[in-house]
Amino acid sequence: MKDNLPRKRMVNVGMGILGVVISLDGLTMPFRSHEMTTIPVHHLLHSGMAAGAGLLAMALAANLPRRDRERGGWVLPAVLAPVAGLALMWPSEYAYLMGHHWLHFLDHLGIALCSLLAVFAAQAYVRGLGWPTLVYQHLERSQQSGHPAAGDG
Repeated sequence: MKDNLPRKRMVNVGMGILGVVISLDGLTMPFRSHEMTTIPVHHLLHSGMAAGAGLLAMALAANLPRRDRERGGWVLPAVLAPVAGLALMWPSEYAYLMGHHWLHFLDHLGIALCSLLAVFAAQAYVRGLGWPTLVYQHLERSQQSGHPAAGDG
């Protein structure tokens, strides 16, 4: 049992680093390539950014002290954060955001933080619930892109 502790820690650190790298790519996209090809491609970027934030959340939740796990208070952010994240993807605001790099960046930051909070809170509320929340958010954002991997769209 003790032999698995360093391995688990390495997996969590690796997952956290991967999550940060993926999220940073999406967060900095408004400054690197502001002329995104299409809204569906942009939604796929949101999906990847949300997945990266979710990986970071899972790594952080693994270190949550036992006394703070599985408490009812986690259910509210687990439910409301994904709703807020989807609201930040309101299509009628894209034209305006595309013309304002910093607002676009803040929009991406909000989406990433909502994903991080949703997955963290879900994992803290019920151990193991973070993974389905992460997958659901990824599929929801992919669905908005019309990507065939997400279903019929």
